[in-house]
Amino acid sequence: MSKRIERQKRIVILTMLFFLPVFVLLGRLFQLQILEGPQYARIAVNQRSLRYDYKPTGRGQILDREGVSLLDSQWKPVTVFFEPILDGETREILSRHAETRPDQSVFAFGPESTINRELGDMPREGVISALEQVRYGYNSLAPHVTGFVQQATNNMSGLERAFNDELSAGRPFSVAAIVDARGNLVEGLGYRDWRGDDTGRPYSIITTIDSHIQATVEQVLADADLSGAVVVMEPHSGDILAMASYPDFKPRALYTGLEVQYDRENHLNKAIRPYEPGSVFKTVLTAAALEENMASETYYCTGAIELSDDTSIRCYRGEAHGEVDLRQALTVSCNVYFVWLGQKLGRETLQETAERFKLGSVTGIPLGEHAGQIPSPAQMPFLGDLGNASIGQGKVQVTPLQITRMMATIINNGRDVYPRLVSEIIDSQGNTVREFRVYTGTQVIHPAVSRSLRSMLTDVVQSGTGTGSRIYSPDYLIAGKTGTAQATMEGEPIEHSWFAGYAEPDGQPLVITVFLHGKDKPLYSGPGRDATPATQIFRRITDNLH
Repeated sequence: MSKRIERQKRIVILTMLFFLPVFVLLGRLFQLQILEGPQYARIAVNQRSLRYDYKPTGRGQILDREGVSLLDSQWKPVTVFFEPILDGETREILSRHAETRPDQSVFAFGPESTINRELGDMPREGVISALEQVRYGYNSLAPHVTGFVQQATNNMSGLERAFNDELSAGRPFSVAAIVDARGNLVEGLGYRDWRGDDTGRPYSIITTIDSHIQATVEQVLADADLSGAVVVMEPHSGDILAMASYPDFKPRALYTGLEVQYDRENHLNKAIRPYEPGSVFKTVLTAAALEENMASETYYCTGAIELSDDTSIRCYRGEAHGEVDLRQALTVSCNVYFVWLGQKLGRETLQETAERFKLGSVTGIPLGEHAGQIPSPAQMPFLGDLGNASIGQGKVQVTPLQITRMMATIINNGRDVYPRLVSEIIDSQGNTVREFRVYTGTQVIHPAVSRSLRSMLTDVVQSGTGTGSRIYSPDYLIAGKTGTAQATMEGEPIEHSWFAGYAEPDGQPLVITVFLHGKDKPLYSGPGRDATPATQIFRRITDNLH
């Protein structure tokens, strides 16, 4: 009985050993034919194909809030030549327009090439017409936001760089001629338009930019022809409706190779670079004083305040404002009062209040911001340091975007909101891949303090430094704060001009910050000729949006 069992075991083992290679072979065949068959088929076809990769290789779009391209992408016809399958006459035509090399078998010509006239209307084997995308048109918007892709070097910036993985198709989009071993077109295959395996790629980016507002801002800055930046924000959502920096650049020129090197000044996004805010920073001290119930405290301004034997700070043109309280001091932008107020509040309160408004901190938008700084008490050891910081000078450096966020907080009854530049990523079918929600932050100041601040900022426009600028409009609300900041550039003294505030040109509140780099003289004659240039720019933007 035991011998019989042993014999059966040996038979089973031998049977298994016999069939095991068969199962392994069948499994491998299943893997090669079913699972990996399409991949190997593509490899085989690729080896028997002449291919032209479109430029850009299936890259997604960067869209405004309504789904309109900010890039102004355009399609142009191209004539593609597959040199190995051309007849003699066509090959001769090609040789007159391109230097053929052994390592190049595919050539493409745009509509501007004279080769198209030589070809005539007769169909030719090895020559096909296709459409290729020009990524940046002549009317592209927001170059400092979208950034650029440079074909020759693959350099990139802005959202193009931040979302490169999402915008890329992965595999190049191509047009190919499928040939056999003798170099003839394969019947039934011929020419093929090849796309990636993922039908949802490439993804596109939907921004919060409003094309109409962006175009308006860019035009006003260009007309002024001054170095600076403008940020426009929807205060309740934090959506950035416009972000412009001037001088700007043309992505199309970089993309097509007309410009190989780019000017650093033109590519610098001043909206996210830190600068001295000047008197705009007095808004921070005003909020701190309101929280300390100091609105009624007065100080007598003689036009200057002594801080030490050799240090004093003067009001603009040395003007003596007399006895002023907080509201009056903000309205006339009295330096003396705010230097005194900074001493009363103290270094810690100045720093803490500014940092609650998120000044000196990056906002989190995907553009490579600079944080700037709010000095710590240790960085303000002397009264002169504290005095300068109290009027937005010295070591205080903030970005126009941060100032915009501060003004939005004031409108939002004191609650912070996170700036948002990208709202959604969608696939090529329009389906949402990722959503970037609106985020509100902490309560920065009490709603009552916020209401008082809004009232004071309205007074600035109606009866203060804004009156000389005639920025007041009888047609819609404007409120805000001017600022002039002393700085140096290449060892020479310069003055920055600011206006940060909000307006309702179309019935809805917009927060707008205007910053002009090294310019504090009037731009325009006539009405508003006494204005700072930043207030003039602000008013021109809001009038155009009204």
